[in-house]
Amino acid sequence: MRFTLAQLEAFYWVAKQGTVRDAALHLNLSQPSVSLRIRELETALATTLFVRSRSGMSLTDDGTELMERAFLMLGEAERIQNLARSEAPVRGTLRIGMPEVFAVRCLPALLAGLGAAHPYLRIELHISTSADLVEDTKERRIDLGFVIDPVTAQHLQMVPLGYLERRWVGGLGVNLKLPLTAHDIRDTPILTIPPHASPETSVTRWFRSGGAEPTRLIPCNSVYAIAQLIKRGIGIGILPLPLIEAENADGKLRILDAHPPVGSEIMYAAYRLEATGANIAAVIRQTKRAIGETGFLAEL
Repeated sequence: MRFTLAQLEAFYWVAKQGTVRDAALHLNLSQPSVSLRIRELETALATTLFVRSRSGMSLTDDGTELMERAFLMLGEAERIQNLARSEAPVRGTLRIGMPEVFAVRCLPALLAGLGAAHPYLRIELHISTSADLVEDTKERRIDLGFVIDPVTAQHLQMVPLGYLERRWVGGLGVNLKLPLTAHDIRDTPILTIPPHASPETSVTRWFRSGGAEPTRLIPCNSVYAIAQLIKRGIGIGILPLPLIEAENADGKLRILDAHPPVGSEIMYAAYRLEATGANIAAVIRQTKRAIGETGFLAEL
């Protein structure tokens, strides 16, 4: 069994950063992906490279020896990759999927950046829920999906982009005891994305943490339609904070304190392992810039 550059890169950055978590953040990978690469490298080399403890990971003697060689190999690989990039501009067609709220807030900046940096790259857009985008990526209907809190993303490469903050919201006329609790609002009409999509998971997870089940869910496949219905007093719901800020120019949405608070969720760029290439990398780089420009996600 031969080792790969990806495994060597994971080893190098865990050694440099001291923890799998910090290495994963640096590499834009999930922690399980980094841990798996380390285990595979140790298996390929038939040795133990790290001493693992609660405080972090330190190199064994074999790991220390490998570190110097890894630095040289990764440096040479980077030079070869840069040479290839300079000779082969990003071009072709890339099918990208994203949730509605991401498209409205970040897509203009993303397309402008891609057009300026990669004029020969053609983009096809697909707007859907995170759950559907995960399946579309697996089934090769799209090449890259921006997904929120995926629960069925096995066999996909996941690059974390940032935290999407959410809040309970109601219209101005809402008259509920605050802070909201699961038992107090279990019979309240709640607008939500249909089952298996990320916002619905936020609702059910929040209720489960409070020991209750909602009885009056109203599914709707558009978060922007949900915001308008909440304004009109049809019900309450959990919405992404960037959407609340964008849709509340008229002051008709009210953020509702809740106990426990609604947790943030991570947005990822998801793609099939065999689809890795210059086009995917270019779009992810521009996506991170667009997120930074718009402030759409909180930093990891």
